[in-house]
Amino acid sequence: MRYSPSMPRLRILPALVSAIAVSLLCSVAHARKDRLRIVELQPMIGYSWVNMTGFSESQFYESVDPSTLGPNTDPNAALDGALSDSQVPVEGQGPSFGGALQLKLWVFVLSGRYAYTAAEDFGLHTIGGDIGLRLGGIVSVYARIGPGWAIQSGLPEGINTDGLVVSGSAGLEFRLGKPISLGFGFDADLLLLARTGQLQAASNAAGGNITVSGLQELDGSAVGYQLRPQLHFIWHI
Repeated sequence: MRYSPSMPRLRILPALVSAIAVSLLCSVAHARKDRLRIVELQPMIGYSWVNMTGFSESQFYESVDPSTLGPNTDPNAALDGALSDSQVPVEGQGPSFGGALQLKLWVFVLSGRYAYTAAEDFGLHTIGGDIGLRLGGIVSVYARIGPGWAIQSGLPEGINTDGLVVSGSAGLEFRLGKPISLGFGFDADLLLLARTGQLQAASNAAGGNITVSGLQELDGSAVGYQLRPQLHFIWHI
């Protein structure tokens, strides 16, 4: 085969094109890595005040009234101690914990989140989604709102309390680096709850003097609130 001066150039050209293509791909990938951090994980810790009947209640009793337990019951008898295990708390306060998975699209943030309040006499679970705005750079302000579901736990057997919750929040976030932010906010939940069941323990509160007809039915509804200042972290993935 006759030697041609153009042959080395023809061999070098594909290698050069490949090298340029790889460099461009790496540059684009690096740029996308710096630009796209749209998925966020947000653990949080705070403190909550809960009042499930703060705005209204309909047969959403906190405890049994001895005068309603039956014709053979003395309303003045010392039944408070016997009925202590029949109480259904509607107010409380305690630490709260939770987390969220967020999707950031420009200034908008879409989230799914869960929070738990550990009150002294019960637990309150809320789970839902929300949409929010986040404006700023190193220091950002945010606000969000969304619907969800609330469940009260730690109740006497046979009692169920749950319902809708509408949550709103606002606060500040401080960017500590590309992957991490620290924030402080205030959450307010509107609780639209329903309760069903009977206080079975009341039938045994005073021995045989209380009949089955004396069971306290607790079917009802209520509108209340939960207030929660919180500290949260954001891991920008």
